[in-house]
Amino acid sequence: MNFRNAHRKPIQDMGSIQSQSGFSMVELMVAITIGLIIVAAASEIFLRSHATYQVDEGMARVQENARFAMDYLHKDIRMAGYLGCNSRLFADNKVNNIVKPPNQVTLFNTGGMRGYRYQCTTACSGNLSEWEPALPAEFFTNGEVKTKSDVIIINRGSDLDTSLWGNTAPANGNIQLNNPSVIRTEIAVDDILLISDCSAADVFRATNVGQGAQTTIAHSASGNTGSMLSKSYGDDARLMKLVTRAYYIKDSATDNEPGLYRKELGTGGVLQAGQELVGGVESIKFLYGIDTAGTGSIAQFVPPSSVTDWTKVIGVRLGFIVRTPGVVDTASDTKTYNLLDDTASTFDDFGPVNDNRRRRVFNETVRIRNH
Repeated sequence: MNFRNAHRKPIQDMGSIQSQSGFSMVELMVAITIGLIIVAAASEIFLRSHATYQVDEGMARVQENARFAMDYLHKDIRMAGYLGCNSRLFADNKVNNIVKPPNQVTLFNTGGMRGYRYQCTTACSGNLSEWEPALPAEFFTNGEVKTKSDVIIINRGSDLDTSLWGNTAPANGNIQLNNPSVIRTEIAVDDILLISDCSAADVFRATNVGQGAQTTIAHSASGNTGSMLSKSYGDDARLMKLVTRAYYIKDSATDNEPGLYRKELGTGGVLQAGQELVGGVESIKFLYGIDTAGTGSIAQFVPPSSVTDWTKVIGVRLGFIVRTPGVVDTASDTKTYNLLDDTASTFDDFGPVNDNRRRRVFNETVRIRNH
């Protein structure tokens, strides 16, 4: 055995290990610096992408909420005053109301709507008297409605899939209807109903709903100021439920976020509690288009206090502002928004709010079908 060679081999191996030494300190620092630059660049891209995503997601929610709000308002405004036949001819003296006790909730207002605008500028507390005209106490309590926003109350009939069987002669006779299967699910005792033809209409409380081959609706004096309708209706008349809906802005009690709310006349003639329809709606404004010449064309748009005859309102211009659900921007929102694009006045101005949300204004003019 050659001990000399055996002794030399590990020495050669050690030399090989020493020749594979690691990075120098300078090389390590350069590598760390490059790595940090790459991480910083990647983080910046991620943060920018996340911020863009937040803005895009927030604005998508704004668009979605605005679409829902517009759908609710558009449908009811378009159908305001609907009474089944030739609704625009129904002035107050042609819509008889015998509901007891009479109140704003069960009235059918001339023109099928009423508008209210917040007018207070100093020492404001949100009392009902601070709107013009004053908000009806049958609908709201002091401080319930968000200030600096309009309110609209809409009346219309909701058509039922039925017709009269025979007639109501005499005028205090019960109303007999075809298609009782529909009525069983649609009409309850104490519901506020409308009956109308092409010449008149009556609003009354259903005091009894009898079921049989034909459904019989009674309107006795127990729930009305009297049992007599204004006339005897024939089988060409239509029976409808009275729809009364108030749209307004309110802050949620759970998260203090503003939203579009609605109160409506419910089963048994009771006004239901306010229901949030769409969140993020901060303010809403209305102008009312008047046909002053009777030509079917809007001559001018005016605030509710300037409407002297609601039957002449044939269109409504509405504008509202919707904000993102949360903070989506680092820049403060210092804009003043013009909800109805009315540059001649400031009644429809909103802001600046000086927060980090984004907002968008939506507006539309709705033609009323029944005027």
